[in-house]
Amino acid sequence: MRVFLFALFLVFALSLTACAQTSGVTLEQFNRVQSGMTLKEVQGIFGSEGTEISTIDIGMGEHNVLVTRQWEGRTLGSSAGIVFQGGKVTSKIQLLLN
Repeated sequence: MRVFLFALFLVFALSLTACAQTSGVTLEQFNRVQSGMTLKEVQGIFGSEGTEISTIDIGMGEHNVLVTRQWEGRTLGSSAGIVFQGGKVTSKIQLLLN
C-alpha cells in the first residue's frame, strides 16, 4: 500500500503547473487539514474543490476507493495534494507552500 501511495504522490508531483497564482492554498490552510476529514471539510478550508488527479478502486466497496486531489498554492510551483480513502483524508503532501 505504501508503494501505491508513493506512486500517487509521484503522479501528483509531476502534474504541477508552472504558473503563478494570485489565489490558492497557504501552508496555514494545509496544516489545518487532519486525517479523517471529509472532502467537504477540506474544501471549506481551501475555499475550492481542487482538481481530481486520480481515482483508483481497489475493490471490496467504497471504503477501498482512493481519490487524489490537488490544489494550487499561491506561489510558482506550489501545491497541496490530499489522498482520500472511503471519502476521508488518509494522507497529504505539500510542495513549496508558504
